[in-house]
Amino acid sequence: MTVTLSTELMRAMGFHPIEMGESVTAAFTSVCVYEARGIALQAGTTEIISGAIAGVNYRIATGKGLNETCVALANDVYVEGEDDWKQEKGCSGPFVLIQLGPTQQYTITTGQIRTEEDESKTTFESFPDLRNELAALEAAALPQLVTALTCLLGGPDRHLELRKIDRTSAGRTDTGAVIHDIYFHFSGTAIVSQGLAATQLAAGLHAAAALAPQLNAKAAQFFALGLGEDDELKRFLYFFLALEVQTHAVFGRVDNATALQNMIDPTLPPRPSAVALLHRQVDQLRNLFDRFVWCAVCAWSHIDDTDVEQFKKLKTARDNIAHGSISEPPSGYGNLAQQLAKKVLRA
Repeated sequence: MTVTLSTELMRAMGFHPIEMGESVTAAFTSVCVYEARGIALQAGTTEIISGAIAGVNYRIATGKGLNETCVALANDVYVEGEDDWKQEKGCSGPFVLIQLGPTQQYTITTGQIRTEEDESKTTFESFPDLRNELAALEAAALPQLVTALTCLLGGPDRHLELRKIDRTSAGRTDTGAVIHDIYFHFSGTAIVSQGLAATQLAAGLHAAAALAPQLNAKAAQFFALGLGEDDELKRFLYFFLALEVQTHAVFGRVDNATALQNMIDPTLPPRPSAVALLHRQVDQLRNLFDRFVWCAVCAWSHIDDTDVEQFKKLKTARDNIAHGSISEPPSGYGNLAQQLAKKVLRA
């Protein structure tokens, strides 16, 4: 719920109306803060990458401390009193900061503004279209970025989970001043972390940046939704949906003729009649489990029979939920679905 404040209260907070004939022009970026649970970094270990995905420019910084990482990313501290902030948010780091934007330039001639001690500017709900544009940038870019980082930042042998802690936005005026547009609204987990060297961190970030644009956008969206859920049933269903969407997408890309030829005998010339026979059988694969097996054989070299059996158990649980036989998955199935989805998406 958005809060409307009286003129007297705005004055007491240091705000005043923009003067007649004055204007403020600025473009904004959003910064989303994630805690990287499952890895540990040394102080001073900060890595940055940048790129574009889904038409959105991004910069990602990873480091042990929040403010040191934000300074590396945006040349500004994130919050005064970092230790108090960590205690309030219930986190300890390390942190991954994802900056998206900038937006288009906005110009306002009315609104409330305040000049801070460091000469930055603060406005109060003065850019009415800004939140919608920032939300659109985040919806377009974050699912694939967060999914790729989760799959590759910690490496294949580490259980890494990115937990969203906070988000903010900031802009630069056409004169170079920092500006924040604020608004008010109301609205015990044990973690085992493994050390991650700077070289591994850099390699993981660059691998994630390469993977992100290759991910199926819908599969990544479901995976990212699962990461943000605490409810075991929703987590399980989101991660399973990521598996299901990715399986169908990869199945549609398999070169069946080549795969079948290799299965017959790659050392002998192909027999067209045999290839055609097997090709017709592949065309009949409609069942999700059969398609998962075919993808494991033809496209996912790191998916073995143990993974296939795991998928079968997960699918059985999903089907039982869909048919009303059970109301929630067996204990731990959310994490099992997450780990298998990570393994499949890394392909």
